[in-house]
Amino acid sequence: MLDYLKRRDYRPQTLKELLQRLEVPKGERPAVRRAVREMVEDGRVVRLSGRRLVAGGPDGATSGVLERRPDGRAVVVPLDGGREVVVPERHVGDARGGDTVAVRIIDRDRRRRARAAIVEVLDRGDDAVLGLCVRSGRSWWVKPFDADRPGVQVPSAFRLGATTGDVVAVEVLRAGGRGGPPEGKVVELLGPLGTPGVDERVVCRRHRLRTTFPRETIAAARRLPSAAPAEEIARRERFDDPAPVTIDGETAKDFDDAVAVEALDGGRARLAVHIADVAWFVRPGDPIDLEAYARGTSVYFPGTVLPMLPERLSNDLCSLRPHEDRLVQSVIMDVDARGEVRDFRVADGVIRSAARLTYGAVAEALERPRGRHGIPRDVIEMLRHADRLRERLERRRQARGSVDFDLPEPEILLDVEGVMTGVSVRPRNRAHRMIEEFMLLANETVAGLFERRAMPCLYRVHELPDPAKIEALAEFARKFGLTLDVDPDAVAPGDIQRLLRAAEGRPEYPVVAQVALRSMRQARYSTDNVGHFGLAAPSYLHFTSPIRRYPDLVAHRIARDLGRRGATRD
Repeated sequence: MLDYLKRRDYRPQTLKELLQRLEVPKGERPAVRRAVREMVEDGRVVRLSGRRLVAGGPDGATSGVLERRPDGRAVVVPLDGGREVVVPERHVGDARGGDTVAVRIIDRDRRRRARAAIVEVLDRGDDAVLGLCVRSGRSWWVKPFDADRPGVQVPSAFRLGATTGDVVAVEVLRAGGRGGPPEGKVVELLGPLGTPGVDERVVCRRHRLRTTFPRETIAAARRLPSAAPAEEIARRERFDDPAPVTIDGETAKDFDDAVAVEALDGGRARLAVHIADVAWFVRPGDPIDLEAYARGTSVYFPGTVLPMLPERLSNDLCSLRPHEDRLVQSVIMDVDARGEVRDFRVADGVIRSAARLTYGAVAEALERPRGRHGIPRDVIEMLRHADRLRERLERRRQARGSVDFDLPEPEILLDVEGVMTGVSVRPRNRAHRMIEEFMLLANETVAGLFERRAMPCLYRVHELPDPAKIEALAEFARKFGLTLDVDPDAVAPGDIQRLLRAAEGRPEYPVVAQVALRSMRQARYSTDNVGHFGLAAPSYLHFTSPIRRYPDLVAHRIARDLGRRGATRD
């Protein structure tokens, strides 16, 4: 049965059709049906609509979203987070970019990369076509933004007032063919191209982003307590000494992490990373949780954000504002002189942030501790311990081969009307690197705990680079006199790190770093821990931003469950 389902000329059929095609004797059919049910349950066989069957597994069928790349290639990104597969044009059929499709692996190239054929469109990404309204002679057309879609002719009566240069969504009423081009009607007018806010609306419409919260979600947020209940605060461990602080950008509105560092004997340090306890307020299955799950993450645009959680949580109850009691999940780590975590625990905590600090102010205070920066002396002393710990952790990561792309962060500048006026470069200073190191360590520590306890969770994994891209990177580096002499099938993160170090201080460093970054795979979420290549970490997950990422919220719930049993190193 499986061999037949994997044949290249196989077309999806029902079990009844398969039994007849394979001439299975009637007396054996009940046993075959039981076997097929078992194979569907374990994923070796996938059931499509109409109860038609295809082979599953790594060389069988999977489902994903069809994407059209700028070079015209059609690829399917699997819904289970697996590696994307290329779909040759002759096997795309009538599927369009954004459609959810079922694909069947048909072969692999010389690099063992899968190529697939689309066997069914499971869900149309969006029946509406997004594009630019234009006039040609007496006819009105919508020129789609998706290159793989044809232009749609729109009768004047169906323009909804759109004119040349307007961005619109059009519903196709008649498919094109020999009888002429597709015809449709404008169902939404998004505004003139180039007007502030139009690009954002296009992105939201195209990717079905949720721009407003449902009434039941808003009502649930209003029912939340105005502050953390006194009985819950009394139940928790207080972390007041040393006093934690938040360190964020100058324009940040929510503060979901706070840190504190204490010097211990023998060159050790105790690092406390406190994360807003979103999981205490957002319970599984409630309206806030269901909406957060549907959104998955907050989505950031220049100057604005589509938050994962209602503002009552993200900017109030779960924002670690100074001098106010806030519930947190805390990771307390004892770090030795080499930057290794020797002991840790995860606890339900409560804190009062001592100060809301910015990256710029912290960097200046570390450079000029006696200058005028408005930071109390005891906090500056704590920050100096924190900066020494940062250096230790950076050396530890570099020693194990972690790849550090020290690239400046671009910042889009907008005027008061939301029009882009330019792009500035936001350099990374010591304070940026400090918080980055502390969050990385907390995430890695919690991931290691979950793995040792064999807790099902969502790891953040980063797989080995595509060997073909490593070969291309090595060839590119040679043009600048740089060497990446490695086996493309066995590249290690330290190899990339050494290339970047060799390029440091040279004018071509930014472009070499960008090409190196693009030669690596994108990190993804997976229940299967395959490690994190870029960080050279055996285990890694997201724990430190449950305000804006749902996987972090899941990790917090798992940590609380473990906490009831004692979440420590052992």
